[in-house]
Amino acid sequence: MKKSKYIFIGFVLIAFAEFVFPSSARAVSIQSQVDAAPAGSTILIQPGTYNEVVTINKAIILKCATQKTCVTHSFIINGSGVTVDGFYSLGSSNYEGAMIVNGNSNTVSNNVIESACMAGIVIKGSSNLALNNEILKSRQCPGSGSDADGIRIFADGNVARGNYIHNISSLQNPTAHIDCFQSWGTLTNATIENNYCYNLESGTTGAGTTGVQTDVGNVHNITIRNNVFRVAHGLNMRGDGISATNNVFVGDYYNTSYVFLDVITGAIFKNNIIYNTTNGIIVGSAYKTGITGGYNIIYNANGAAPSRDSAYFSSTDKWQTMNPAFVNANSGDFHLQSGSPACSAGENGTYAGAYSCGSGTSPVLSAKPGDLNNDAKVDIFDYNLLVGDYGKTGSAGFVPSDIDKNGKVDIFDYNILVGNYGK
Repeated sequence: MKKSKYIFIGFVLIAFAEFVFPSSARAVSIQSQVDAAPAGSTILIQPGTYNEVVTINKAIILKCATQKTCVTHSFIINGSGVTVDGFYSLGSSNYEGAMIVNGNSNTVSNNVIESACMAGIVIKGSSNLALNNEILKSRQCPGSGSDADGIRIFADGNVARGNYIHNISSLQNPTAHIDCFQSWGTLTNATIENNYCYNLESGTTGAGTTGVQTDVGNVHNITIRNNVFRVAHGLNMRGDGISATNNVFVGDYYNTSYVFLDVITGAIFKNNIIYNTTNGIIVGSAYKTGITGGYNIIYNANGAAPSRDSAYFSSTDKWQTMNPAFVNANSGDFHLQSGSPACSAGENGTYAGAYSCGSGTSPVLSAKPGDLNNDAKVDIFDYNLLVGDYGKTGSAGFVPSDIDKNGKVDIFDYNILVGNYGK
């Protein structure tokens, strides 16, 4: 049986929902604990599955006591000064996004957001922060014909930092346009930095994946820096005051991964690496002025000559074609090897690309058999997914639980998962 406890420490209310492993009985709801807590409280939610959509209208800190073990659907943040941290969110077909941020000055951090409707995070208020979230497998809502994105970002002064967006597939979303970050309305003074997006697919199905997409509208002063975009198209930007510096744009030759600038005023494009693409950078035919580029590297590992649109850049802009010598491009690590020429190829002798030399490893998760939710570990959440699918049949690999891809979820899949449990 599950019950709730409240412990008062000073002016902080900490709420616990007891979890009896591996009971499937429903825990005390997150919403009831949010409603009971006064503004300014910190609420710790114990591990468990909470089948609900949580609405937050006041300033609270809501955390999963053990990160990413509190499983629920969506959060709607209408208040200001809210933090939602460490949850595993599966979204809901009734909402655009699993983390919907309507208020101002909120933080959504350290969450895993899987299979959300249309987008993982939707930011509509101002001065919000999306920090270190993992977003995967966003999907079109049934019958909506909508896109499937990572983060939709609007309004003023918002920041998306350190997020890992991956496996949003046009194979599962055949009519979707897929963006890591998208805005089609007002977007001003936004910062998109230190993110890693891997939505690159071979073949025509990947043609609609984009790193950052903005449409014609009120788009001003957008900073895009130190990101890795492994997508078909790196940027598709319209607006003014757009600065894209120290990013890595990666294609696979078939998908273009070009950077497209159109209806642009005052853009900066420097210190970037464009790697394995058929087109480097293209400037559209519509109105544009004041585009400054330089100290970028364009390189194809297969020896093909890289291309760029030279019509709108100064003849003195420095474009370089050296091998950037990534640590391991094939496995997705785009840090620079010691001694890489890119370590000093940037403006004023700084580095080009997303990472300075010797700064760590890229946030790419290595899948293990049985890691059904792609969180780099085989644990109770994978087990629960397999149990929920047990006995189902379909085409080979029709669900992740069909680990051996024989068209059915059976004891052989179970044995594979159990053999890797805890890894």
